[in-house]
Amino acid sequence: TMAQGQQDNDGTKGGDWKELQGLHAAAKEGDVERVRQSLSQGVDVNLQNEEGMTALHWACEQGHQSVVEVLLQANAKLDIKEMDMGMTALHFAIPNASIAEMLIVAGASAYAVDSDGVSCLEMCEDEDQGPDRIRHDRVRSLIKNPPTFKKST
Repeated sequence: TMAQGQQDNDGTKGGDWKELQGLHAAAKEGDVERVRQSLSQGVDVNLQNEEGMTALHWACEQGHQSVVEVLLQANAKLDIKEMDMGMTALHFAIPNASIAEMLIVAGASAYAVDSDGVSCLEMCEDEDQGPDRIRHDRVRSLIKNPPTFKKST
């Protein structure tokens, strides 16, 4: 067992890193029951691995809508950026319109930018995101609080 506060190879401190890996693996695999079990055992839904990925990142990347629902119900943070490209869960969800829509309705920012300065909103028009991606006009219709820009005088 690790001492409280000790860092292990998953880049997190404290807690049982095997449980964290278990949550990440379950989210990536789309195993809703294992995700629920990990969360009920007290695993922090927002813990990040050494790459800064959370269970929500993995579920979005793999297109596991039912896992995303469970993670959102467990108050998964929407603004955490992974370390490789600085992407939020919404960046990963763009190829899957229904998951992206869930995140936006939950409050994810379509204006969040990755480390290259590309926003989720910009990704919507990228054909490389696939035919099932959420479209720009749908995102705009879902945004609750679009940013306001002051006109220069």
